[in-house]
Amino acid sequence: MMNDPAQTLLRAGAEASMVEDFRALVEATAPNGAPRYRTYPLLEELARFLVRGANGPNRDAAFYELCHLVNAVDASGDGRDRRNTFFMGPEQALSRHFRARLDGALAKRGWRRPGFARTDEGIAIRYPDGDFVIRFSRMPFLAAVYEFLAGMEAFTFYPELQAIFDEMTRQAPDIKAIQAASNRIASQFRQYRRRHLAQTQQEGKFDLILGFLVERSPAGRVVIDDASVFDFWSEKHQPEIFAPIARCSMPSPISCGRWKRRGGPRPWPARSRSASTAKAARSSQTTQAILSATPRNGFRL
Repeated sequence: MMNDPAQTLLRAGAEASMVEDFRALVEATAPNGAPRYRTYPLLEELARFLVRGANGPNRDAAFYELCHLVNAVDASGDGRDRRNTFFMGPEQALSRHFRARLDGALAKRGWRRPGFARTDEGIAIRYPDGDFVIRFSRMPFLAAVYEFLAGMEAFTFYPELQAIFDEMTRQAPDIKAIQAASNRIASQFRQYRRRHLAQTQQEGKFDLILGFLVERSPAGRVVIDDASVFDFWSEKHQPEIFAPIARCSMPSPISCGRWKRRGGPRPWPARSRSASTAKAARSSQTTQAILSATPRNGFRL
């Protein structure tokens, strides 16, 4: 039996609202009763992208591809709702259907702007500052990305998404304009992930700690010592973000958890050892707490 792709989101700690946004695509059906989006590989790939981003150095590559395709759709027709007609048509999201939609639009009046060519494999775009190719085989996935973005948080992002695309296509864009639009979408999506995905919230903690350590470490190394631990706590500590870490013992009423929300102040640890020994022990405990509370993402400390 094929796995439910929503499990990828649930394993990453997705909140119910994000799972519902995803299930809207899972449950979408074509007029013939078949699912509009195939579970494998399309929806599984989408789930992985929503959780981890794209494979390779650019995790937001799908947004960049989508912006190129939106630009091509804008240049291929003049219908008022041509964008939604192309991406969210009722038929199954199959390569041949996107090819037919493009051909139908081009049959009416051809390309509205220069620099576009329909090829056997997809669309070739020539910009003043570079070229880009979108394959028909990639369009079902990009349509799923488009529909997910449009429906995020009960369609509250939809007006801004359309405004980003409108601004991008208002004049014949270059690759810089495509990149700018892609970056704006990626920025909004990262905020969405931080609000609704526990894994991303943990990554944010790690990035905050790592950035602090990198700034004060030699090039190419990350140094964690007593001074780093205590300076981070005094300068960057945010109880609402680092609550699990704040319960460890540290020589501060805030960071050691002396002032807890429940139970009131608690006594300082018994000083049966010398002050320096106790301080070193607390520092070691705190360092381990920081490291255990944050994902490494393959980073070597």
